[in-house]
Amino acid sequence: MSDLAAVRQFLQEHLTSAELEAICLDYFRDVYNEFAPGMTNSQRIQLLLDYCDKRGRLDSLLAAVRRVQPEMYRRYLAPQISIRLPEEPPPVVRQPRISRQIFVSHAHQDAALAQRLAADLRARGWPVWIAPDSIRPGEKWVEAINRGLDESGIFVVLLTPAAVASRWVISETNVAVAAEHQGEMRFLPVVVQPCRPPALWRSYQRISLQGNYRAGLASLLAELDPAAAANGKRLDDRPPAGRLAMKRLAAWLKALPAAVWIGGGLIIALIIALALLFLGLLVFRGRWSLVVSSRLPMAATPIATQTRLGDGMVMVYVPEGSFLMGSADSDPDAYDSEFPQHQVTLDAFWLDQTEVTNGQYERCVADGECRANYDYGSDFTGENQPVVGVSWDDAADYCAWAGGQLPTEAQWEYAARG
Repeated sequence: MSDLAAVRQFLQEHLTSAELEAICLDYFRDVYNEFAPGMTNSQRIQLLLDYCDKRGRLDSLLAAVRRVQPEMYRRYLAPQISIRLPEEPPPVVRQPRISRQIFVSHAHQDAALAQRLAADLRARGWPVWIAPDSIRPGEKWVEAINRGLDESGIFVVLLTPAAVASRWVISETNVAVAAEHQGEMRFLPVVVQPCRPPALWRSYQRISLQGNYRAGLASLLAELDPAAAANGKRLDDRPPAGRLAMKRLAAWLKALPAAVWIGGGLIIALIIALALLFLGLLVFRGRWSLVVSSRLPMAATPIATQTRLGDGMVMVYVPEGSFLMGSADSDPDAYDSEFPQHQVTLDAFWLDQTEVTNGQYERCVADGECRANYDYGSDFTGENQPVVGVSWDDAADYCAWAGGQLPTEAQWEYAARG
């Protein structure tokens, strides 16, 4: 008799329906969530065994049975199977909080995406805690979740309608928010599908995986390790301002005197016209520099630079500092979103020295990572002229391709103010 057949026989003969349900509730929550009204005990057993067999978790099932029914396990099941568990289950020892370990919270309906994200994070050197992979044999679900929350330094929640309706996701996320308030854990909500999270969760800047997984992953990685991605953070997920803003930008660029164009490219100063930001110009830290000054100061202070490998873009170093963000109440041209003016402190970061050119963008198109049929820009066709008319999604694709990321509005305003 195979191990699987022996376990099936044991479950059928020695566990009641209530005991089987309790084991699934405590140890195999994903299986428990699949139980449907009217399902027979044999059907539930089959569901449980299929789950454990496909995921290589038969030892976890045996450990759970031994913990719940130790005498029956020893007498009836252990002699029938080849799998040998340790004489005593290893004690669950809480480890100190690991600052780089990421706890991924998700609804069971979103398990496939959560597993994909976990695999991508692990591939990039991030330790990940995710159920059920991180649950130890014989460890109850609640015990494992508590351990994961205690040991992880970063909490990522995948926001979907199913997630915001899940009592487990809600409980885990509320614990993470409390830990974030105490300075024990970073909280990073990730939007997968349109939904309305609880008010407290909405107060945090969200990363979007909607529609473009690759670009969203790049933004998440940049948020996880700003230093590795030129010390910057992404823009929030608000849409670009629209076609009128792009037309006005194109007209403004076209009107610049020819002397500004050096070797086909604009000389860019870090003193950026703030008005362009409020026209909806999407400029990307480590990515795009479409905001310009007509000339550099005569005696510019030397600054550190580095070249990004992905697209050959030269980046300049912006030191850490504080500034007043937003517009004064007396500014008649300010938008409502620019109030109130408030103090912001930023870490140092790197910013593109010049705008992204048509040539750079076309290389992304040639690699199949950027959309070719972007709008406008018919007046700017030179290889070293700036690419215009791209959307937020286009920019995000370029970011993922070149290895950079979008800046926050705070970073751009800070750089613009000098």
